[in-house]
Amino acid sequence: MNPPTSSRPSPNTWRRVPLIPLLFISIFLFCEDGMRQDVEQVNDLERDGQYAGYPVPGGYSIIAMEDRTFTSIELSWEQATDMKTPQGSLEYRVYRSHINNLRTVGEIDANEASLTLVRDWTPATGTVQISGLVAGTRYYFNVVVRDESGNRSSYMSTRSTTHPANLVFLFSTDEVAGDLVSDLVNPIPGTSREKADSLCRVIKSENYDEMPCDTIRAFISIDAADEIADMPANYAVPTDRAIRGPSGKKADQIAANWGDLFDGGDLEQTLAKSGISSGNWWSGSNAAGNSDLTNNCSGWTVATGGQDGMIGKKNKTDTEWISSATSKCNKTHRVICACW
Repeated sequence: MNPPTSSRPSPNTWRRVPLIPLLFISIFLFCEDGMRQDVEQVNDLERDGQYAGYPVPGGYSIIAMEDRTFTSIELSWEQATDMKTPQGSLEYRVYRSHINNLRTVGEIDANEASLTLVRDWTPATGTVQISGLVAGTRYYFNVVVRDESGNRSSYMSTRSTTHPANLVFLFSTDEVAGDLVSDLVNPIPGTSREKADSLCRVIKSENYDEMPCDTIRAFISIDAADEIADMPANYAVPTDRAIRGPSGKKADQIAANWGDLFDGGDLEQTLAKSGISSGNWWSGSNAAGNSDLTNNCSGWTVATGGQDGMIGKKNKTDTEWISSATSKCNKTHRVICACW
């Protein structure tokens, strides 16, 4: 009699047969898990009021930041669409706050008392300029869209920080001759220091009023007792702050602090690239920021071709940025200004 046949598969069969069921089970579990997540997300959207029948924010619900300054930020977004309401009739409301991660209409409603309304319901808009902000401060922004039936959806919350105020800003005046006044329609009276500082205050008021700084001095060596190197001692210029162009942007920084300007190393970038000056400038200084007494247009009092003044170059990062060459005092160059 032959022994009974075993129902147990051979070892080779064990290695082959279960692959299909296991693969099927794995795919099923993966799909089931994915479907469960999708259902949960749909339920979340339905609870939050952002699903079928509600406005659909455009541009993947992204709010973009543009033209950020010390006290203002421009927001832009792609306009929403809706199944019933024409796009031009959809309305938008904009909030700002210091609250992070308000993702939905429900969360915005629950925190509305803590939000600042930037713009109330406005149709067919995709931009807003927000002003009156504080320099160096982080803000969060929310945009809500509403259709004609009152159904609302929110764009993704976004955040941005205004440019910082704790800097030393440099900028430049218009071109003037070596006496600092002869090319002006209304010459400024006073000492050379008073004239130079007045030039800077006028330019600050006319062109850089938003710049968050109050103390303004001309960045120029007048004589041995009033030279650029001694401005921290003479005028309390902060020595631990970054030196940047008028925008205040990190991209427009020329030195990490005051000492870096005169340590013999290169600037981080040129005065022209940083937006500080588009022309060469009167410095009256050597590379260390000390007064060049033989090249300062007689203490910035003459505008004749018989005397010289030291200039710095707009397009240099080595020591020529402050001490490059002499120029006749009847020529015109800019004056650099410091503000903090």
